[in-house]
Amino acid sequence: MLTFPRSKPVQYLAALPALFCALGYAQKTPAADPVPQASPASLHDTLLAKATSLYYSTARAGLRDFDCQVHPDWARMMKSARKGAALPVDDPKLALLNTVTITLHADLKGGSSLDWKLPEHSERPLDDSQTAMLNQVHHGIEQSLGGVLKMWMPLVNGSIAETLGEDSAEISEGANGYTLRSKESGESETEFFDRGLVLKESDVVTAMGSNVKLKPAYQATSLGLLPMSFVAETHEPGAAAQAPAQQMSGYMEYQAVSGMQVPARITIVLQSVVEMDFRLDGCMVNPR
Repeated sequence: MLTFPRSKPVQYLAALPALFCALGYAQKTPAADPVPQASPASLHDTLLAKATSLYYSTARAGLRDFDCQVHPDWARMMKSARKGAALPVDDPKLALLNTVTITLHADLKGGSSLDWKLPEHSERPLDDSQTAMLNQVHHGIEQSLGGVLKMWMPLVNGSIAETLGEDSAEISEGANGYTLRSKESGESETEFFDRGLVLKESDVVTAMGSNVKLKPAYQATSLGLLPMSFVAETHEPGAAAQAPAQQMSGYMEYQAVSGMQVPARITIVLQSVVEMDFRLDGCMVNPR
């Protein structure tokens, strides 16, 4: 079973309206040779071997965690939150946000945090409204960026190949590819792969009844398949099920740091709410 967050996506998506208030590409997958026919007893091993060579893996590359300076496009974020309304050049919120220094600490086991540093305002201390706005944006950025990274990590850390090799998972083969079903701690997951073993969708039902659908898109590189984007939809159980699904899209661009692939740009789109764009530079990688 992939280590996708289960109930967490709801929390990540729920954190973004607070950010909204504070601020007032289809990829083609390469054709792949079909997996040779195998007996049920060896199918897991056959798929594991092929998938291991197909996907780029940060674990195989030896990456443990990385640190980067983060540069948000505050103007784009604020304009999208305001439904495209013009943003004054001298907007005081924009000017204040542009003084913040942000450092990302990303752990490939799933944890991420942001160091949020403000310059000294000794001559003109921040008032209560400015402090409240900065705290609200800090929380929203940390939750949203951390949530996207938590969804991205299993797509790039080798988990996809590993889940195909789990004997406890049920694999069925069809005309269009493979379906993998697994259960763990009251949660169930169904994964759909095409004939070339490219993951097309992960469908998770949590123990509380929430349904999270994640659809990634990959790009072929000399290092293996890299996830370039994904769309995540969260459906709530009970009365909340009548509400529209919460949808978040994530887009990645990469950079090589000491021979390891880490994000160079992350774009997050929360449907009908806000768009966030982050440029990452000054990165340092920490090998295993």
